[in-house]
Amino acid sequence: KRMENDKGELEKRVSTLEESIKTTEEDIKEMKKMRKEEYEAFKQALKDDEAAIPILQEAIDALKQFYNQNKIPLELAQRDPRPNTNFQGDYTGSASSSRGAVGMMEMIKTDLEKEMKVAKEEDAEAEKAYLKDRNNAQETLEAQEEAKDNAEREMAAMEEEFAKLE
Repeated sequence: KRMENDKGELEKRVSTLEESIKTTEEDIKEMKKMRKEEYEAFKQALKDDEAAIPILQEAIDALKQFYNQNKIPLELAQRDPRPNTNFQGDYTGSASSSRGAVGMMEMIKTDLEKEMKVAKEEDAEAEKAYLKDRNNAQETLEAQEEAKDNAEREMAAMEEEFAKLE
């Protein structure tokens, strides 16, 4: 009777370990799926940014050519009249905002290039974190499987002993 109780405890432990193994395997699959989706989104965003840069450059070149052909200054630094303030001197507006369309387009192009660099760095970090988490989950899975195997061996030995006693 005592051996039957011990056998029942081992069966419960094996069942619990099987559930844990199943959960860990599902977690690993979910991590892999999420990482794949993140990577696909990263690749698409990178592709979009890479495609946008030459288009922006073409637009910049076309505007520069138009300005040059029509003898229009590229800067288009339009001075605003001095606002009603107590400041002395001429108001020239913000230096960065006085660059006109070409300057803004060049700024967008530069921002896209920086964004691509940052995105690559972030993806590398995400990949590193994913690998670490996956390896930890894999180690957990292996430990759970080993514990289950040990419990099953223990149960088999107990059944053999039970058969002898019977």
